[in-house]
Amino acid sequence: MRENTRNGLAMPEVQGTYIMMFSPKHVELNVESLVPMPENEEINGPLLFDDRHKLLTSSFKQFGQNKYVIVYPGENGQHSIIDGVRCLHAAKAAGFTHLSCIVLDVDKHRAFEIMQILNSGSRKVTYAMKAKKLELLEKHAKLYLKENGSGENEESKLTVRQYMGSILQMSERYVSDFKVICAHPDKKTLLDNMDQKFWTFNKAAKVARNKNTKVSSLKKEIARGKKDESACEDCPRRNKFKEEITNYGDVNEEESEVSNA
Repeated sequence: MRENTRNGLAMPEVQGTYIMMFSPKHVELNVESLVPMPENEEINGPLLFDDRHKLLTSSFKQFGQNKYVIVYPGENGQHSIIDGVRCLHAAKAAGFTHLSCIVLDVDKHRAFEIMQILNSGSRKVTYAMKAKKLELLEKHAKLYLKENGSGENEESKLTVRQYMGSILQMSERYVSDFKVICAHPDKKTLLDNMDQKFWTFNKAAKVARNKNTKVSSLKKEIARGKKDESACEDCPRRNKFKEEITNYGDVNEEESEVSNA
């Protein structure tokens, strides 16, 4: 199989879908030999056995397996799941002993990339989840380049940034700004404010670039025993509060208005 290069990373050159590049083989595997990739839970959190799980289990009981589980060979005869963890748990709950799987001829590095591409649009992704993906993808890309003889230089850094952007569907500038946010000491608060829509992405990046800025949540609670006081239109306290909100930092600013300063 010939290989071409995409952003400095070797890619097989074949016709067909993305999965066809990795010599897929259809096999029946025992459910006890299937294990989720640990990165799946690390990014997305533990699987919820909720109504969605119950519906999928019912579907297995009534109609059988509705899609292939995509895996790659692991250790000790096990296969790690790239895509289809929900199917595994639903199949077990429905009493299945085997699942139809597509086995890909890849190592863990490439399997992680495939997992991100297949799941890129399947669920709502929070900024906290994106940050974890960014961290793991960067580690994966750097290790891959190191194993292929690429040193730590500006070209390799650019390659890593382009690679992460293509997998996470981000521009290079977005990746750079996200890395600044993730490197900030108060990263968690920044991500929380973004996920709760208190701040835009660019607002958080702007604050993160100023290392001396103290980051605090915009959520405030009324002190115990103190009642919230309403104010009339001409109340000085009300007008002062409105002025503070106006000058706080344009919480609802459009991303395109933020500079890289």
